[in-house]
Amino acid sequence: MIKNFDKLIQQENITKLTKEQLIYILEKGTNIWSNLGIELFEMIQKWGKEKIKAIPDEIDEITKSETLSKMIKEFILKININSIEDEALKKVQKFGFLPDIFLVGIEHLRIQRIEQQKKLEKIQQEKNQELQKIQQTIQEKDQTIQEKDQKIEKIKSEHELQKPFTQSTIIEKIKFMKKLKQWISDDEFFNKMKIGFSAKNYGFSAQTFHSKTDNKGKTLIIIKTTDNYIFGGFTKVGFKSSYSSGSYISDKDAFIFSLENSKKPPQKFPIKNGSEGNAIHYNTSYGPVFGGGHDFYLGSNLQPGYSNFGHAYQLPQGINYNTNESKSYLAGSYSNWQVSEVECYFI
Repeated sequence: MIKNFDKLIQQENITKLTKEQLIYILEKGTNIWSNLGIELFEMIQKWGKEKIKAIPDEIDEITKSETLSKMIKEFILKININSIEDEALKKVQKFGFLPDIFLVGIEHLRIQRIEQQKKLEKIQQEKNQELQKIQQTIQEKDQTIQEKDQKIEKIKSEHELQKPFTQSTIIEKIKFMKKLKQWISDDEFFNKMKIGFSAKNYGFSAQTFHSKTDNKGKTLIIIKTTDNYIFGGFTKVGFKSSYSSGSYISDKDAFIFSLENSKKPPQKFPIKNGSEGNAIHYNTSYGPVFGGGHDFYLGSNLQPGYSNFGHAYQLPQGINYNTNESKSYLAGSYSNWQVSEVECYFI
């Protein structure tokens, strides 16, 4: 067995090989020939020319050339063309002295490889398309799951929002609940608060109002008129029986609000700077009173009421105090309105 095929080539020792050795190398040395391409055939030609030199000089050149061609063709047919790379095949086809059967074999192999490559590309394309379908299905399922999760979270969130208002006849819209939670900005209070007074259930009486709402701390008051205006106020301090009747109570965090208003969307109105001392008015003969003017007031029977909005609480932008627009903003008019329900919430 001949070893070190690569050294024979590198050292240009191929011309020293015998015919049998060269045939052996051509048949067994495919790991070397696979990348050589045309160089392989040039080496065979070189070997053949070297051997032709041994032919006597009296033999004419044509005979020598025919002998060389025959010799090269014999060796070439020993080569396993399957071991030759594609790029090398292109070069080999341009080489002279190649038998027709060898050329046909090379062309067939080249076409076969092209068709095989096309099949592989088609298979890969089909796999990619299938993979894309699978990925799309997974994405659609993930999206469906995500949408379901979002719906569940929305339902849970809305359920939590609705808890304090399950007995309310005023607050039925989710958007109003969201606004109130945002404005109060106290999740613990909002989640725990419950309706503690309803004029429809307990009666339109200032005395009953105070018996139910005094000494409760943080208090949310919501008022609805017969014309479907909804407004109210929030106080952190709340109403206390220890207050002197007729006194004003300071609360820097108090605010009033409008939820249902034919003129404007829901809006919160904080206490004005310097008016914190007149945030709420405590009087056992009155219902809920916010502001020192008063910004809104309910009488002994929680009727009639009036609104001098803007005295202690900030007005909407563009509206001036002590105008018909400011006085009618919360309830539709200054005093020509009737209360259909009053609800108070606390813990």
